[in-house]
Amino acid sequence: MTYAMRHVAAGEVPALRAVYADAVRGLAPGHYAPEQVVVWAGFAASQDFTGFVLDVMTFVAVAHGDIVGFCGIGPDGHVASIYVHPAHARRGIASALLRRALAACPAPDAGRWLAEASLLSRPLFQRFGFRQTGVERALRDGVGFERYIMARVPDLCDGLRRMPIE
Repeated sequence: MTYAMRHVAAGEVPALRAVYADAVRGLAPGHYAPEQVVVWAGFAASQDFTGFVLDVMTFVAVAHGDIVGFCGIGPDGHVASIYVHPAHARRGIASALLRRALAACPAPDAGRWLAEASLLSRPLFQRFGFRQTGVERALRDGVGFERYIMARVPDLCDGLRRMPIE
């Protein structure tokens, strides 16, 4: 299957809400407690979700006209999101989206790329040269979460610049 990548349009927020919630509900069980999955997936219905995807540069992966994944990055180098629908997981979409986002922000304002990774996304970030710099513990709707603070410093010979982005 071929996946096209492009910038998200404001009218596509409902599709991103669905991908987000489906990704969490479909991929997080087994890694997270049921109450964590419910709270995490519930963010898709919040009013803050629109800003979450539109206040940064968000790329979408599209297959047969449907959005199947997305990744957002800010000019400061903060990777705000990376989600892939479970029916399209493990096909390289997250890697392609992250590669596209990092290439769109080759010189982050913060001097490095940053991310808060879940147990699901931490291996992806590690494959892209991110290193864990800390652990963040937070309560969301009374449910505890741990996220891994990840950072990557741009390299003058960064292979991302040589990788084709389609």
